[in-house]
Amino acid sequence: MNNQNAVPPNPLTTPVLPIFLRFPDNPAREIWPGCPLNYWRLRRFISPGPWNGRRAPVRAYSLRRVGAGAGTVLIEHQDLLDWRNEIFRQDNPAYTPAGVPPVPLPPFLSLPSRRTRRCPYTGLGRTVMHGLTSARQPYGPTGIIVARYRIPGLATERLAIDTDSLLRHLRSLPPPHYKIADPGYPSSPGPEL
Repeated sequence: MNNQNAVPPNPLTTPVLPIFLRFPDNPAREIWPGCPLNYWRLRRFISPGPWNGRRAPVRAYSLRRVGAGAGTVLIEHQDLLDWRNEIFRQDNPAYTPAGVPPVPLPPFLSLPSRRTRRCPYTGLGRTVMHGLTSARQPYGPTGIIVARYRIPGLATERLAIDTDSLLRHLRSLPPPHYKIADPGYPSSPGPEL
C-alpha cells in the first residue's frame, strides 16, 4: 500500500492532509473553518443509530484506555470530504470536486515532538501514541509494530512506528456510540402503527 521509494513530505513545509480528524472536544470548536457540521450534528454522522439506519455515513473510531469511560474519537477525514462533495453534487449537478493532492504516507512514523505535540498524519497526540506503542499496553493489545533504537550520542531512545500496522489497529476500533435524544427518533423501537 505504501510506496517504499516515496519521499515523505516534510510536515513543516508541505501541507499534510491528515488521515483522521479529532472529534471536537467542545461544542464551540469547528472541525473545519466554516464547516456546517457542528459538535451536535457531527455526532449523528459518526454514531450509528436509528437516525442513520444504524450505519454511520462517516466512519469514526473510539480510542480509549482500558477501563476508561471516555476517550479520543477519530473521524476518517476522507469520508467527511466525500460527504461534503456529495452535498455539493446534489445541489449543483455540474459540480466537479476539487481533488485533494495525494500525500504519500511515510512507511514509519515517530512520536510527535514536545513542540508539535500532534502527529500530522493521524492527529494523535504524543501521549496517546506513546501509550499505543508502550509495552505496558494501557490501550490493550494493539498489534502495532514498533522498533526502538538509539542514535549515538543521544541518551534518549527513539521509536519508529510502522504506519500500516498503526492505521490497521485504529481502523479496527469500534465506532463511537452517542446517546442522542431526539423526538423524531425514539430511543427504543415502538409498536408499528
